[in-house]
Amino acid sequence: RRGAGARMQDKQFPIMLKGSRYAGRLPIGRPEIIDNFPHETLRKFYADWYRPDLMSVIAVRDFDPAAVEKMIQTHFARIPASKGKPARPNYPVPDHPGTLYAIATDKEATSANISVYAKMDPRDQKTVGAYRRDLVERLFSSMLGARFSELAQKPDAPFVGAGGSRGSFVRSKDVSTLSALVKGNAIQQTLEVLFTEAERVARHGFTPGELDRTKTNIMTSIERAVREKENTPAASVAGQLVNHVVNGGPVPGIDYEAALMRRFMPEVTLAEVNALAKDWVPDRNRVVVISAPAKADFAVPTEQHLTGVITSVARKDIPAYVDTVDARTV
Repeated sequence: RRGAGARMQDKQFPIMLKGSRYAGRLPIGRPEIIDNFPHETLRKFYADWYRPDLMSVIAVRDFDPAAVEKMIQTHFARIPASKGKPARPNYPVPDHPGTLYAIATDKEATSANISVYAKMDPRDQKTVGAYRRDLVERLFSSMLGARFSELAQKPDAPFVGAGGSRGSFVRSKDVSTLSALVKGNAIQQTLEVLFTEAERVARHGFTPGELDRTKTNIMTSIERAVREKENTPAASVAGQLVNHVVNGGPVPGIDYEAALMRRFMPEVTLAEVNALAKDWVPDRNRVVVISAPAKADFAVPTEQHLTGVITSVARKDIPAYVDTVDARTV
């Protein structure tokens, strides 16, 4: 993994995760330590952390659950319970005012990328109310992504694709994001589009037509998943279980999830979705991350340039979005 992406991350993470344990190194450790540690250090690390109370066995396939459970018990039940071992630490990521900038280049990078992160405290994911909240956020990010897709189709678009999302970042922080793959070196122009569209939504909101189409698309997708649930790849189910173990994410099953969506989707209002825009990219706990090629002819903006872009967007007149799609044809 020690390619261009990893080298740029090494420069960006200390800024993105400033003031935290994560800023010093990734959990896997530094290469110089991995190359030179004493054997006893590895043995102690294994004894401290590779222990039953911190492990889960996940098995997914078309098999007899009772038989597989018996196999797991046969192989794992004899491992003794841990005693006197350290508690798993939770390393906080401190908040910060304003915007930080993490700009990195590498000679092997082939294109430029922009991500705008807004860090926030992690939220409970296990309740029905949390599922409804996530559904509202999914509607928001889908509609924002649709607007970016529309812009990307224009001949003068400065980016290939862009979108927004919200989810887990590290154990102690969630993030909302705006991100884009830049065309050429149009980094400033792309950042301007990202913030302009986010600001357009914050000022004017989405339209009823956008919400109706997105609700229809999401419901169509979930109903298709219900019909095809017997063909769900095992890796997809295992991934949900891993997310549950590692991040506390829910695993409701497709039938229960579809029932929740049928219950909540009709009642979600446009006002609810639009309200998210105010805090999607707030002017605090925000980090603008730039990755770009290190080439003599590839101009990479400075922090001052990027700050100027964000400031100018906040001051300019941004008209409301005009929805030209006829909902009757969808």
